[in-house]
Amino acid sequence: MNSLQNLSENLIKERKLPNQNQLISILKELENQISQKKQEILPFLKVIRNSCTNPDYQNLIRTNFGIKLLVTSLLDFIKDETTILISLQFLANFIVQNPKNQELIWNLCFPNFFIKILELKKEKTSEVISMILYNCILSSQERKNLLVTEKGISILNLLIILSISCSSSLLHWIALILKEICQNHQYFHLVLKNLQAENKTNFLRLISIINEEDNGFIKFSEDSIIFLTKKFEKSMRKLGMEINESNQENIQENKQEIKQENIQEIKQEIKQEINQENIQEIKQEIKQEIKQEKIDEFSLEKSGTNFIFSQVKIISSHFVLNSDPKFILKMTNQTRIIESIIHLLRMLYMPMETRKQRKDQLSEDDSLFGLESAAMLILANITFHNKIAQDKIRILGGLSAILNRCMVDELNPFIREWSLLTIRNCCENNEENQKFISELNFQSVCNLDELNKMGLKVEIIDGKFKIQKN
Repeated sequence: MNSLQNLSENLIKERKLPNQNQLISILKELENQISQKKQEILPFLKVIRNSCTNPDYQNLIRTNFGIKLLVTSLLDFIKDETTILISLQFLANFIVQNPKNQELIWNLCFPNFFIKILELKKEKTSEVISMILYNCILSSQERKNLLVTEKGISILNLLIILSISCSSSLLHWIALILKEICQNHQYFHLVLKNLQAENKTNFLRLISIINEEDNGFIKFSEDSIIFLTKKFEKSMRKLGMEINESNQENIQENKQEIKQENIQEIKQEIKQEINQENIQEIKQEIKQEIKQEKIDEFSLEKSGTNFIFSQVKIISSHFVLNSDPKFILKMTNQTRIIESIIHLLRMLYMPMETRKQRKDQLSEDDSLFGLESAAMLILANITFHNKIAQDKIRILGGLSAILNRCMVDELNPFIREWSLLTIRNCCENNEENQKFISELNFQSVCNLDELNKMGLKVEIIDGKFKIQKN
């Protein structure tokens, strides 16, 4: 063992930093060892990693050590996992609050080195390289621009794949990177457009999960939310979602309940909104997208529906933070959010018994969990002091779909409260909606399991609810 190696191990053991002369000597020895492709470099790496906690030493290392040689070696001959990890920890410390070092590391590492390390799919190395990536883009608009180019998208694809099953510490750094990207509308648009097809769903689902755990951590611009809403509408159209058979009876009831004048309103609205020019535009968009991607995110039914569900949850989380009337008006004017949400609620309709059975099959990690609550939250916000939205919901037969959710549902926390608030908003200063609901007739009573266990049941006698013993 040479004297410098012995010195390095003693410094590590005693948790001390070298003086400047010692550090320069260690740097030269480390550079010499790497040049000769020797593997016993760990003690030297640990010393320079620890030395980077001193800002002055960061600059000293930059001027006295071949960083490029180390990076190239990690790509080339260094295979030991511990050596790779310590090297990455050194690079992470080397760039902290040091713009010159950040620029140096970015130029050496983007994109191939980042991709190479992430492709190892090792939890600890992925965490440190994500930390390096985040610190490099944090203070540089130019580097953020590069991250959403074709080369940078490869890095984001790998990060999103890793996020599917990773530790909370790695997820933390991935979330910070996505936060920097998503708060810029152009970046968000480019990422969603250029990600691998199967990763688009994972990308949105990851954002919705992060925001559910820490509401508003990843913030979107209003333009991004409107863009995402339009994607939601396209998704519904592309999937060709039809209301399931169990919902047909509900539709029939809606048809009987809506007066002839309302039917005329619907027809008129459809005529105004769907003209020949719009149809041609839709066809052209679909042709272009099919040409660009033979297999897109809607190829598999599960992938397509998860893509839709994640969109709804992100839009919903935005409304929790931003219920500005101007934005809501802009949203309803530029999108068909109400039509899409009503259609989604109809598609998801299940009788109570089916819903109870489904409860045991779903976990809180399932994309269906909380989806209807998220959709209802959107409607509750849109209908507040908004006569146009209130009327549109009635015309589309949406009041019945909302009333069907005025119950406790373990799959959708707070669905009852959001539904009641939506009905309240729909009826505020709206005589047509009030009259529609007042004219609904009782069909039957749904007896809850809790009442059955107590030996009780509810019956309608002479138009009144009465609790009787079983």
